[in-house]
Amino acid sequence: MKKLNREKIFDSSARLRILTFLALKGKANFSEIKNALNLTDGNLSTHLQKLEEAGIIKSEKRFVGKRPQTTYWLTEEGRVRFESYLSELESMIKKLKEKR
Repeated sequence: MKKLNREKIFDSSARLRILTFLALKGKANFSEIKNALNLTDGNLSTHLQKLEEAGIIKSEKRFVGKRPQTTYWLTEEGRVRFESYLSELESMIKKLKEKR
């Protein structure tokens, strides 16, 4: 069986959940992601930082009234890399099911 050509950035279930959420939602602010995925501020912040450093997501910081708000979204490169990862994973799952 072909080995999954995975990127280490996708090794975290929290990052996979974040990416899935952003892929489905488009753009989301920190609070939306935190509440939807039930992650702590620190945990979410760390994962978002790693994803941004890897070029998978982008962020925009702005003020809404007097409150800071950071919005996140998948980059085009990030979407391609994530979809490629999912496609390979789906292919492996299909092969496993065929062997049953």
